Amino acid sequence: MKVLSKAIKLRVKAVQRWVAKHPRRAIVGTALGTMLVLVAAAKKGRCHPRLGTERYHLFDDFIAEAADRYGVNERFIRAVIQVESDFQPNCTSIVIRRGVRVQGARGLMQIMPGPLERCGVGNPFDPRGNILCGTGILRQNLNMYDGDLELALAAYNAGPGRARNPPADTREYVRRVLAIYTRRG
Repeated sequence: MKVLSKAIKLRVKAVQRWVAKHPRRAIVGTALGTMLVLVAAAKKGRCHPRLGTERYHLFDDFIAEAADRYGVNERFIRAVIQVESDFQPNCTSIVIRRGVRVQGARGLMQIMPGPLERCGVGNPFDPRGNILCGTGILRQNLNMYDGDLELALAAYNAGPGRARNPPADTREYVRRVLAIYTRRG
């Protein structure tokens, strides 16, 4: 890992200022000396290219395949994708650990590199692989927490060790996903 260059440090400070000015549009969490900044997935400059509203149906076949394979409701998968990346397949999160930039969550379902590797996904921006991997993780969480959607989502967002006592940003994440999932339409 390389130490952050001056340009990256300046960009990090700019992101920190933006987060301070727009606390409701960004999620900020700290853990073990790690600063994780997920600027709202739809924020310009983080998701290229910006797709129009047709993006909401580009991945229907992959979502249906994942739902059939893992027995997870299609609307539930869609709700997770909408909150994680707003159906922008090239989204990435910014992760800075002790002043060093490391790989963050990637793709439609915003999966970290470790789980992607365990799923055998070589390209995190491949929509099919990302959706299948993310849905598999959701299924594991649903099994672990006896079908409890809130705990499964909290584990997906913050990790299984923090599901029962999640941080505030994870509670907001769970609320947003469930609101979209339960919405009629």
